[in-house]
Amino acid sequence: MSGATLAQGIALLAAPFLTRLYGPAAFGALGLFIAVTRVLTQISGLRYELAIMLPEKDEDATEVFGLALLVVLITALVLTPILLLAGPPLARWLHATALIPYLGLIPVSVLFGGALLVLNYWHSRHRNFGRLSLVRMVQSGTQAGTQLVVGGMGHVEGGGLIAGVVIGQITGAVTLAAMSGRGMGRVLRQHVTRAGMMGAARRYRKFPRYNVGATLMNSISWQLPTFFLSFFFSPIEVGFFALGNRVIELPMRLVGSSIAQVFFQRASAARHEGNLDQVVMNTFRSLVTLSFFPLMLLFFIAPDLFQVLFGDRWREAGVYTQILAPWIFFWFISSPMSTMFSVLEKQEWSFRLNAAILTSRFLALGLGGWLESPRIMLGLFALSGIFLYGSLSLIVLRSSGVPLRQALHILWMKGWPILPAGALLLALQRLEVSALGVISVAAGLLALYGLYQWQKEPQLRASLLNRKP
Repeated sequence: MSGATLAQGIALLAAPFLTRLYGPAAFGALGLFIAVTRVLTQISGLRYELAIMLPEKDEDATEVFGLALLVVLITALVLTPILLLAGPPLARWLHATALIPYLGLIPVSVLFGGALLVLNYWHSRHRNFGRLSLVRMVQSGTQAGTQLVVGGMGHVEGGGLIAGVVIGQITGAVTLAAMSGRGMGRVLRQHVTRAGMMGAARRYRKFPRYNVGATLMNSISWQLPTFFLSFFFSPIEVGFFALGNRVIELPMRLVGSSIAQVFFQRASAARHEGNLDQVVMNTFRSLVTLSFFPLMLLFFIAPDLFQVLFGDRWREAGVYTQILAPWIFFWFISSPMSTMFSVLEKQEWSFRLNAAILTSRFLALGLGGWLESPRIMLGLFALSGIFLYGSLSLIVLRSSGVPLRQALHILWMKGWPILPAGALLLALQRLEVSALGVISVAAGLLALYGLYQWQKEPQLRASLLNRKP
């Protein structure tokens, strides 16, 4: 988690410079590229990478690892002619013509992004979390550096931002593979066989059968706002959403994915040890502690924050972020723990839930587009997410044996400080205190909250310091 935080810190430090080099339309092209590649990358290994964590013997896990890498390679090769032929008309139908020049980079992104995903699970199995943290920082630094250099040279179209993403993925995958050392190649040669991979494919057939569909629906539902904003409005609205997404969702995704990796490993072991409820409760408390107060602060100050950090033309992106902040909280506390479905081998639950999420988002965004308001569109999108991700949290807590009253107690104990803090910020805004002044007060409140929780939460402190509580 510390590595994810530092990696995102690099991206956030670069963002004020990038927004002064690139305009909303360029960020719109980047948003569309990420929307497409993220969907394809998540299913590029047919979700066999999830099964790397499950075998008791490393030899069996190696067979799954080799199978997942092979499937990623085949997926990227198959995608190449399909995208080159069908990509341009599809992009024109979505009113996303800015994406057409970069269609050839999509298979490259899927190949290295998928390989990076498989390598992440391999190193998570072996608890090499330090390596994963370092690779995140290398990837983030390479991406930001490339985007700044290209933009500084005067190439301020979407291609500069997209090139940074792809080069960052390549660097991350190559670095993590190199960190595995020569031993990985020897292990692959000794233990990965055609018969072994076929056996692994049959043993874990539930993952492509259920998880691919669930992941595809989940990934598409995440990218629906980008597609709908492009279809109903313009690349500028897509750019506003892309920047807001970069500032609020990507940091939470990085931290959440780090927690999910550790949680998956610990929950898999706890299921056999009989203390699954304790692992889930501790993770839930940490997620609420990390997210509720900061996100609610952002809800009060987002438009002012974006105006100060990124320039006047990006204030609307702050409004989008303000709308989405409450939903991000519900997503953040539920998403890392959703790996419980894989731990319990109940992938069909995940499939059904993701079908409901996709349907509700499609309807909410379609209604917002029909009403011709991007703000209403995102508001309805957020409301549907609050309801469904709240339901997901309840399912995970109940299936692990955590009492609901205990979860509600945690929410109240971690949530009440926002009441006086929010009232103070609203009073300052009503008194027309400058945006910088309001942001400074919010930063002070966040620092006080962080210090208080550092003292009150030995479990979280021990996790951050990689020590036993």
